[in-house]
Amino acid sequence: MNADEITIRPISADGSDLAQLLEIEKLSFNQTDAWAPEDFNHWLSVNPDFCIAAEVDGRVVGSIFGRIQRYRLNIGSCAIHPDYRQRGIASALLQELGKRAKAFSIHQMDLEVRASNTGSQAFWQAMGFEQFKVSPAFYPDGEDALLMHIKI
Repeated sequence: MNADEITIRPISADGSDLAQLLEIEKLSFNQTDAWAPEDFNHWLSVNPDFCIAAEVDGRVVGSIFGRIQRYRLNIGSCAIHPDYRQRGIASALLQELGKRAKAFSIHQMDLEVRASNTGSQAFWQAMGFEQFKVSPAFYPDGEDALLMHIKI
């Protein structure tokens, strides 16, 4: 899929994207990790400039959510519909998020990823993220999180 087929846009604050976002969450994460409507609404209320969607043929196929925390941008969630993975969509979302962060004079992004989620870890490492810390029992089920960051 080339970049011309992907539209990157802000997530709608009026809730019109919510059903599609919830479907992607359900398909992408376990029940514990998948965001609820309140999670989306909270992140949209904190830093709406860093809540963006990827659209293909008018359908939301992915999203990324970030928020500014102490001169860095924390990525809270990035999810791509399974039918659209491995097509450059997450990379396009991350690139746009980085542009927006730089416009706010932010020069570092970070995130947490489950220690068992080797697929996501490989993606983030391929994007240039490096692990810098382990957060023990970060997740509600007691699993550790790997903290990763990138300078932008």
